[in-house]
Amino acid sequence: MNGATVCRLRIVDNYDSKLNHHSADVLAAAPDCVKVLSAGGIIRFINSFGLGMLGVTSADEVLGKSYVERWPIAMHEGIREALAGAIRGQHTRVEGFRRTFNGTWRWWEAHFHGIDGDDSQREVICIARDLTDRRTRELELQAVNERLTGQLAEAERRKVEFIATLAHELRNPLAPVRSGLNVIKEAANDRAAVEAAREIMERQVAQLVRLVNDLLDIARVSSGRMDLQKAGVELKSVVMEAVEATAPRMTKKNHTLTVTMPEASIRLFADAARLIQVFSNLLDNAAKFTAAGGHIAVDVQCMGSSANVTIADSGIGLAPTGLNRLFELFTEVGQDPAGLHEGLGIGLNLVRKLVEMHEGSVTASSAGLGEGSQFVVTLPIAQVPASPAVAHPLTRHRKEIRILLVDDNVDATKTLAMLLDYDDHIIRVAESGPQALEIVADFKPDIIFLDLGMPGMDGYTVARAVRAMPASREVVIVALTGWNGQRDRERTKAAGFDEHLTKPADLASIEAMLHKVRTSHGSHEKRL
Repeated sequence: MNGATVCRLRIVDNYDSKLNHHSADVLAAAPDCVKVLSAGGIIRFINSFGLGMLGVTSADEVLGKSYVERWPIAMHEGIREALAGAIRGQHTRVEGFRRTFNGTWRWWEAHFHGIDGDDSQREVICIARDLTDRRTRELELQAVNERLTGQLAEAERRKVEFIATLAHELRNPLAPVRSGLNVIKEAANDRAAVEAAREIMERQVAQLVRLVNDLLDIARVSSGRMDLQKAGVELKSVVMEAVEATAPRMTKKNHTLTVTMPEASIRLFADAARLIQVFSNLLDNAAKFTAAGGHIAVDVQCMGSSANVTIADSGIGLAPTGLNRLFELFTEVGQDPAGLHEGLGIGLNLVRKLVEMHEGSVTASSAGLGEGSQFVVTLPIAQVPASPAVAHPLTRHRKEIRILLVDDNVDATKTLAMLLDYDDHIIRVAESGPQALEIVADFKPDIIFLDLGMPGMDGYTVARAVRAMPASREVVIVALTGWNGQRDRERTKAAGFDEHLTKPADLASIEAMLHKVRTSHGSHEKRL
């Protein structure tokens, strides 16, 4: 006779005045652990499903035993209160961790309901479910949520620190720029003082431009809007351009620089400008975190189908705990005990993203604080034909060009107008879209430098309106804007712009646009 049969006979024999055979069959087949308990918690009945859940094969192992004793001692009082409540006609519930008869621990949920017993006495039916799997999933989900919450809190903390650091980094170059302006104003007749102030201001503005460009690049890469302009490039030339770009900082701190190159050519299929940016960032970090008189080494090697560029320094080094987070956004490279070395924590993140876009990798290592650092960039070597370098020297011409500058930033247009005025061009300035269209009709400019984000009528609308004027269809329209994403460039092209320059544009870029106007005028004169 199996356990299920024993249970059925027991309940029929002992409770036939309360339950018929049909009720007994229902309880025996229920997909839960169903028990009938006395008011004192003694097990009077258990169904076959419950036997399996408790890890026993025969009801004799369970019947007559104390249900309360199966729970941890700390829960005994709670179980007795639940039984007493059920006897009084209440629906009570208990949940907790308890052991089965075969010794395993499971998470249970038990519901208690009072039922009529012999001689009008109350007994309790207990329906229990094994919640172990569900509870495990809940705990796992809770752990995931706690981890995500911690990550969000950490990201928020780092964001706040980043904003504070950004403000600090922006103030650093702005302070000498403001001081330089005061020097120029107060010592206008002292040519040496003015020249010294100008040189300082140029360096600080260049630092500001680099800072803003890094921020924009991070945004473009993170959103997937940066496109590489790949071509065949010589790795050694790229590395040397980065070395030359960062040499002034090394010279200022009296660093010893060693560059080791193989004799053979190493050609990559890559975006040269972005790789120069990668190596410049790494060299700049090396110079930044290496004390005066320290040593920096650049080693380029061909490793089969890959090329390794190693940049090592004798600087402050890196703590082992910091290596894992080194390339994460808003993580500072390092900090000396005096707190003098600070940074935005975006340079190395940008380095990693740009290298990965070239299907390469970058790693960092250090023997510890004070032991220097080493960064290794690995890039795939590509068999691509060499492209002959074509030089396009820019020369300043005195030929008169009619220029219209359109920007709601009055200071920006005034300073650019002052700069171009030295070449005796005819210059007009507009501070809004409608004003620009009025000027175009009468002025008939050869070239328009046009801002995009103007209030009321934006630059896109102005460009389309200009292109719709029969007499202005040949004018060169150049976007001069702070927006430089791929989507922005696509929009300017669709709106009728000829070129797209990013603020602040350097003089060489401006002159290149003017050269384009002269070239187009020359072609037009020949056709005539």
